[in-house]
Amino acid sequence: MTLRKSVDASWRTAVLLIVSVSCAQQDNEPGRSIGRVSAKGGLIVMELDRDALGKANLFDLTGRTLRFTTDGSLYRVESGPLDLDSDYGPELSGAEVTLRNFRFPFSGKSWESFLVGTTGSIRFGASEKDIVPTLTAIGTEA
Repeated sequence: MTLRKSVDASWRTAVLLIVSVSCAQQDNEPGRSIGRVSAKGGLIVMELDRDALGKANLFDLTGRTLRFTTDGSLYRVESGPLDLDSDYGPELSGAEVTLRNFRFPFSGKSWESFLVGTTGSIRFGASEKDIVPTLTAIGTEA
């Protein structure tokens, strides 16, 4: 395949991607441009406008505590002065945290344990090492 055909195919793919994304808008909302698409050499460059993904809503939590409480099917958040419990509990010996006498709803399920990653990430369900990847040949059914 020549470079020209590759760029043409990539260009069509980029246009299709933009058309597909714009179809996800609500029917009653007019579409609007969110950036530019151009070809530079063998690359397709998609440049988003500054506010295409919305504006950051940053706020300073230094010295503050956030408290989340349920209100029907919603959550309310209250900001107050820093209020930390000095008893952090025992240091984790592994990634899994199991709660005692407490379950909490998240994403349609009720959880009593979760996994904490080395960077502070939280994962629900099986750990990555417990997940066995399955490979399916292209063109066959799983």
